[in-house]
Amino acid sequence: MRISRRIDLILCAVIAVGSASRGLASMREPVLGVFIEAKDLAPSETQQVRAFMRQTGRDSWLVYGFRHGSGPTTAIRRTDFTVYLQADAANGRVGRGRVLALTEPAPAAVGPQEPWRLESTRNYAQVVEVNRPPDRLFGKWDPQRPFVVEGEFDDQSLLKIVDFIRGSPEAPGPPGREPLGRVTGVLPISEVRRNGSSVEVKLNRDEYHGQYVVLEERNGAFVVARLGDWIV
Repeated sequence: MRISRRIDLILCAVIAVGSASRGLASMREPVLGVFIEAKDLAPSETQQVRAFMRQTGRDSWLVYGFRHGSGPTTAIRRTDFTVYLQADAANGRVGRGRVLALTEPAPAAVGPQEPWRLESTRNYAQVVEVNRPPDRLFGKWDPQRPFVVEGEFDDQSLLKIVDFIRGSPEAPGPPGREPLGRVTGVLPISEVRRNGSSVEVKLNRDEYHGQYVVLEERNGAFVVARLGDWIV
């Protein structure tokens, strides 16, 4: 009897661990969908984007989106748009403006369609490469694309940070150890954030994962204090 009960308990434990593993695996599965740009918008979507633009007093500059679903095999669930407005200011290689996050709800099967939502308005900056026009962008993951800015940064600080990242610096390891790795400077920067005395930089490999870099300024120069990966 005791042996039977022990076997039952072991089986329950195995089943529980298996269920948890499957749950974790499903959490890590990427969301299915397709990236879209302004040229891919339906006429009704273009009108909605322009309606939000009129509220800001600025025209749109770049429109990127992610339409959830897996193409023809599933119904569209919703579309998330990132809309960069025309720059409010430009100074040499640095341009600044606002970026809107818009959501288009899934098409209604019955009843009235839900209205579009403005999820957030944030500030962006763009640091262009030398001898390259600001509008010369090759797709969503172009390294020259604009990025969100959180915190106070003057133009020279942003130039310094972006040029340092694009140089693919090493992250030094503990004394006497090998370096921890190297920043992949060709990746596009999606966010620069000030956190106390340090600067956090997020780079994207795609929509779901990328590199996370923490910079510290020492003796007037930036160094990589921490290097890791982020994943949605």
